[in-house]
Amino acid sequence: MACFIDFESDVTRYSPDSTGSPHSGRVCDEHPIDHRPLPRADQRPADHAAEPAGTGRAQRPGPAAVPPRDAAAPVPLSGAQLDLWVYESLYPGTPNLNLCSAYHFDTPVEPAQLEAALTAIQDSHDILRTRISGPTGAPRVSFPDAGPFVLEREDLRGTGRTVAQAFRDFRSRPFDLRGRLIRGRFVQADEQRCTLMLGLHHIITDWWSFDVLQDDFTRAYLALRDGAEPELVRPELQYADFACWQAELEASGVFGARLEFWSRYLADPPAALNLARTRPVPRPESQPELRPQQPEVSPAIVQLPFRVGPQATTAVRALARANGVSVYVVLMSAFAALAHKVSGAQDLVLGTPVANRSAQGWTGSSAM
Repeated sequence: MACFIDFESDVTRYSPDSTGSPHSGRVCDEHPIDHRPLPRADQRPADHAAEPAGTGRAQRPGPAAVPPRDAAAPVPLSGAQLDLWVYESLYPGTPNLNLCSAYHFDTPVEPAQLEAALTAIQDSHDILRTRISGPTGAPRVSFPDAGPFVLEREDLRGTGRTVAQAFRDFRSRPFDLRGRLIRGRFVQADEQRCTLMLGLHHIITDWWSFDVLQDDFTRAYLALRDGAEPELVRPELQYADFACWQAELEASGVFGARLEFWSRYLADPPAALNLARTRPVPRPESQPELRPQQPEVSPAIVQLPFRVGPQATTAVRALARANGVSVYVVLMSAFAALAHKVSGAQDLVLGTPVANRSAQGWTGSSAM
């Protein structure tokens, strides 16, 4: 069962003369990965250190430092990129790997300034200029100069066509991995309102990277709008550095040892939970924001979206701060407690996506 929790509205409009920060409405599919609960410190691989006795907690190893790559050496696809490259090879022309975002402006915008901001961003983040080439068995990556970023244009005035329809068509267009893997479209809705649509292939980005790019875009656009040059700091680490470092770890056997350990640990997972109930779950009338919506049922998954109101949101965030964890950790803990309560199971398998950003200096880089 998947629960999608929304703390805010899906789409927030952007008025550059007031807030100064664009917000986007996103469309994506999540693919959770199952993991067993973490083993005790004495069960972990050798690279997991134990915290001093008496603390009752296991300590994670310090974050690794990604070394700069050899600029003369070819750049391989990372493991995650290779998975997506195989998927694209099996299903050519699929739009399923498109990650798209729409930025809505309530006041007139100069498209040339948006293009200049996007040009500055692609110059700063090499991965946005990715080109994939080479034989089927050994694809390689290069980052040629892409030139100025040019937006596609669409004018909806007098057409009867909506921004939502334009965005649906935009995000359904597939990419060719041999060409540009980022595109943008400037859509004029009426005399005042317009929308910037951005689409990237998943092989060069993830949603964490979208936040990085959005921050850079905001700074660059606002500087250009005010007549200044954007001052973007080029990340010291680029995704090519990570991909080359990952290949070195694989060649040295690090991944093989970890895979062997986790394969043993996950060999006998508990059976699927039986969440059938003999009576319906009561819905609190005093807290309508906690009432779940009608679930979408399929043979494989149940999606149960619900909203968390302001009072509960404040309490969840306070609990996270008090314990030094993220809001997501609090919500996952609550979900685990709920799964135990309704099933009685002592051993649970919970899946969660990760951003893979534990290495030092990696949080501000655009990657996937």
